[in-house]
Amino acid sequence: MGSIPVGYITERNEEDPRYGKFIIYKPHAKIVHWLFVRFVKLGYDLVEFKRELQAMPYIFPAFESWVHPSDTSKCNLRVQNGGFSFCESTIEKILTNQVYIGIFKREGVTRVDNHPAIIEEDLFWSVYDRLRDFRPDGTPTNRVRRVVKYSQITYAERKPLFTFTSSDPKATVSYGRSAQWYHYKVRVYDGMSRETVVSAYADVVEDAIVAQLFERLQLQDIDIGDMEKKRAAIIEKNAKRKRRLEQSIEAIDEEIDTLTVNMGKIKTDVVVARLETQIEKLLGRKSEAEAELVQIAQSSQEIVLGTFEEELKDLEQSWHKHSFGLRKSLLKLLIKELKLDYVSPRFYRITIVWMYGNWGVETAFIDKGKGNKKWRSDDNKILRDMYRDKSQLEIMKALPQRSWRSILHQADHLGVREGTWKPKTIKNVNICLDDMAFLEKFGLTLEQFQDGNDVVWYFW
Repeated sequence: MGSIPVGYITERNEEDPRYGKFIIYKPHAKIVHWLFVRFVKLGYDLVEFKRELQAMPYIFPAFESWVHPSDTSKCNLRVQNGGFSFCESTIEKILTNQVYIGIFKREGVTRVDNHPAIIEEDLFWSVYDRLRDFRPDGTPTNRVRRVVKYSQITYAERKPLFTFTSSDPKATVSYGRSAQWYHYKVRVYDGMSRETVVSAYADVVEDAIVAQLFERLQLQDIDIGDMEKKRAAIIEKNAKRKRRLEQSIEAIDEEIDTLTVNMGKIKTDVVVARLETQIEKLLGRKSEAEAELVQIAQSSQEIVLGTFEEELKDLEQSWHKHSFGLRKSLLKLLIKELKLDYVSPRFYRITIVWMYGNWGVETAFIDKGKGNKKWRSDDNKILRDMYRDKSQLEIMKALPQRSWRSILHQADHLGVREGTWKPKTIKNVNICLDDMAFLEKFGLTLEQFQDGNDVVWYFW
């Protein structure tokens, strides 16, 4: 049966119909019930709750003498001041363990009403929904994340719609938040140094790709049968991963059981502490695997909703009504690969490799409106040495990634401008020479990019 959750022992009377199942051990069960009730009374404040528990001499009383030693050794509790306690992370595992509403899970089998419940279902789910993003069946809990008290900015639940790679082997693409905005960032690694070369607004990037998808759907028909095969392949991939995770969880449970039995036989504190550390790491791995299982369940559920005929018909009008998971699943079936690349300080490139060969590969250039490259000490030195004596064009050639507006602003900052006026060979003060070289290479003009953040699709 593996480890025995606190609050239960096992029925050992072979003549009892409950033989081999969990039965309630009242001295501990009433404490488990108190844990749930107390958490609610504290307004679901987990930090305050842990603080209270840590101040207690112990949480559970010692087992009564009649309890079988095998039950006491499998409870995964820590002896403390004549009673039992547990490590800080265990409280969340207790408060989200379905065993307390009578559900038993082992070897991929789930049994409802397997044994007596300790916690009422309404109480259990009200607590569970405050600690987890999804219920075990994949239903979102709509959990409101606790706002960190030192921050005045509420965290928005926004996830990346796409996964990008880069054409540059030294670059990686990540997704994150800066202030209130979300970005896809291209970072180039060179030895110990790292430089962010693209910081693209997520909304701009995602809107451009989805809009192009809608245009493709209007222009060309899709082989529905082919898409069904691709969807079936994804479902099968999820099923294989699910089986591997379940096997991993089973192996972890067995290893925890072995360590727990060994710990009950050992009296040396140092060795016991090591075993406790091993068990804690195993429980962490188990928790991660269980969380991934929930994600797989949700993904599999969303990808089989409706038929493709229904999903693709009037997709543009219904796009925002679909769940995030379904949108992402559809996009995975239609897009084979996405690349995000730096082309110049002001412009970056998106490349879409469509899943369907006759759709080909499409490229878009996006104008950020300005570059955002920080001034370095060697750039500052060039500007100090050249500003008073050299022309605009000479200075910009020495600083090809700087627009004339940026150069003038930095000259003010360094105190070298001093009201000096220079005739402008390059009239547009918002573009650098590298930007101009990019436009010339691809036969584009700045006028094609209306106000910043506009997109031009480029057909080779």
